[in-house]
Amino acid sequence: MSSKPPSQQPVAKRPLHNKPLSFIMQPRFLLPGLALLAAAVLVLFPFDWLGNVWPWYAQIFDVVFATPLSHMIGHATIFFIASVLVLISFPALRYRPVLYFALMLLGANILLMNFLVFRR
Repeated sequence: MSSKPPSQQPVAKRPLHNKPLSFIMQPRFLLPGLALLAAAVLVLFPFDWLGNVWPWYAQIFDVVFATPLSHMIGHATIFFIASVLVLISFPALRYRPVLYFALMLLGANILLMNFLVFRR
C-alpha cells in the first residue's frame, strides 16, 4: 500500500484518441475545425450546379455576377473569406507564408477543377 493519500497518487494520462468526444468538442478544438470546414465548403461547393438545380438561385446568381469583373470580384471575395477562416484555424500559417500560399493555390486549383467538372 502506498504512503501517499489518494489525492496525490499519480494518474495515468490517456492519449487524445481515447478521450471522450466531449474533450474534442471543447471550443479550442471545435471553433478552428468549424472555421476550416466553412472555408472548405465555401471553396469547394459547386455554386453553378446549384444554379442548374435551383432556378431561383440561378436568377440571382446571373444578376449579381452578370459581368466578368463582378465574377472576378466574387471569386476574390470567396478566397478572402476562405483565407481568413484558414488563418483562424491555423494561426501558425501567419509565420509560414510559403505554406499558406501553397494551400491557397491548392484551393484555387481544386475550385477550378470543381468548376470544370460541374460546368458540363
